Amino acid sequence: MNRWLRWGAVLTTLLPLIAGCWDQRPVEGRALVEAVGVAPTGRRGVWQWTFVLPNPTESVSTLGTLPPSEEVYAVTVSAPTWTAALLAAQQETTRDLYFGQFRVLALSPRLPASAWARIIATVNRSGRLLKTFWIVDADPAGLVVRTPTRTEGAPLYGLFKLLSCHCQPYTWGQRAWQVWSRLMTPGVTPLVPVIRAVPQRGIQNPRMAVLGSRQVIQWSAAASAGWAYLTQHVVKGGLTVQAAGHRVGLNRVRGASHVTFTRAGSRIDVTDRLTYRGELEDAPLSLPLTLATKTAIAAQASRAIDQLGEQAIRSAQQQKVDPFGWHRDLEWTRNRPGSPWPTPISWAGWSVHLIVHFRITGEGVSH
Repeated sequence: MNRWLRWGAVLTTLLPLIAGCWDQRPVEGRALVEAVGVAPTGRRGVWQWTFVLPNPTESVSTLGTLPPSEEVYAVTVSAPTWTAALLAAQQETTRDLYFGQFRVLALSPRLPASAWARIIATVNRSGRLLKTFWIVDADPAGLVVRTPTRTEGAPLYGLFKLLSCHCQPYTWGQRAWQVWSRLMTPGVTPLVPVIRAVPQRGIQNPRMAVLGSRQVIQWSAAASAGWAYLTQHVVKGGLTVQAAGHRVGLNRVRGASHVTFTRAGSRIDVTDRLTYRGELEDAPLSLPLTLATKTAIAAQASRAIDQLGEQAIRSAQQQKVDPFGWHRDLEWTRNRPGSPWPTPISWAGWSVHLIVHFRITGEGVSH
């Protein structure tokens, strides 16, 4: 009898552990953090942290009845570090902060590059965050994470979908693990999409930014597009060119690039061969679409891509950054380590040549 009592006591102790739910919190006791915006304050070394969470009053019965501005709420605190910010934010809510559905980390370009690096390193080390969320350049960061897109309801759902839909002309978006990988790999510069809140128009993604040695540098729209062409990150591109005295539009532009290196002493020659194609859809009726005309249009499209690529290369050389990763690739072929971030990347002795070929494709009488 004592033996059975002992086995019963052991089973009573182990059963709750076997169930695997002894340390779980009910969903109504959690505050699901969907995004965090980080911006500078008026105090040196102290940042403003905006934690965005779904409105806990929303339920299945009220879903869709709340205006987008009320579907989320924000907890804003001031703190010098991620740890201090978490502590302060947790003290302002009755629910446990939960990051299992974390989607966007929005960092202000007015933060110094060292702050960007520390925050990125911190969230990478954190075991509570999956590394598939997006990191973006946002200003003002707190407003961006609370602003919905025009085509979606909840703000964070819209921003997350904007970055992950694979429907934008260019893919500047970088997941957290990608930004971390670039930050830790010598010879390649981290880049992030620039997100802006536009009055009456929601949020937009007009260009990209790179993490320089001292600050975040926003590239022009043309240079950003050039980077996409040079690194085959064009998804649904479009070009407008001048041919035969008319403006002509090419849609569904996409293609590939192939980079080769040639070394001669201290001189490094880079050749990037770009092969792109697109559909001729936007042309005036008065323009005869002969073979000669389409050949001229394709030549102008090649020239336009070449000019965009040249702007991207000039930006990289002037700012001593390399978002293309060419320095990394070259160092790998030499089997030697380069200088890690934040060391400026030197382009001394480098010569970059672009060879662009564009082809008009598609179906119909215009082709």
